[in-house]
Amino acid sequence: SVSEAWLVDRRSQELREKTEQSVSRAASGLLGEVRRKESDVRQLLCLANALRELRDTRRQAQRKKVEAPPVEADEEFAEAHSSVTQELSSQAALYQSEEHTLRVLMEEEVSEKMASSKGNPVEQAVSHEPVDPFRHYYMQAESSITALVAVRSGWDQYLSVHGTPVPSGPVQPPASPTAQWKDFSLN
Repeated sequence: SVSEAWLVDRRSQELREKTEQSVSRAASGLLGEVRRKESDVRQLLCLANALRELRDTRRQAQRKKVEAPPVEADEEFAEAHSSVTQELSSQAALYQSEEHTLRVLMEEEVSEKMASSKGNPVEQAVSHEPVDPFRHYYMQAESSITALVAVRSGWDQYLSVHGTPVPSGPVQPPASPTAQWKDFSLN
């Protein structure tokens, strides 16, 4: 029946929305994690540079005291500092590319949602109204003859042989209303 089809359609739509939301949350979480890692790498780079500056300052202080540090230690430190800096820089570049990729994916997701909502302005305007199922039921008559016949047959079953035609103007109340209607009378 139409109501069962509507329920199935509604459930599948809700499932799609929940899946989209969970993917969006996961992407947002990944983006936050990548940003945190980027921040950590930047802090480590700053720390490595501060450590090098501290070593240079101490070396100069030792030279003033005439205690010359061994050249091998300077070379080891320079090599280690260079290695750590290169590794951290490559990690930072990797995290930046990951962040860019995630941003592009999230922007594409948003643009797809915007494009799909622009596709049908009637559905966009009434997508969250409680009368949606009824509107969908009657709007389907515009798309196919069989749906039109089904909707019309549904209405026709309530017509009676003894009924009156649809009035062309306002309906006047009877001069003497029934007891049930007297409570609602304006007089």
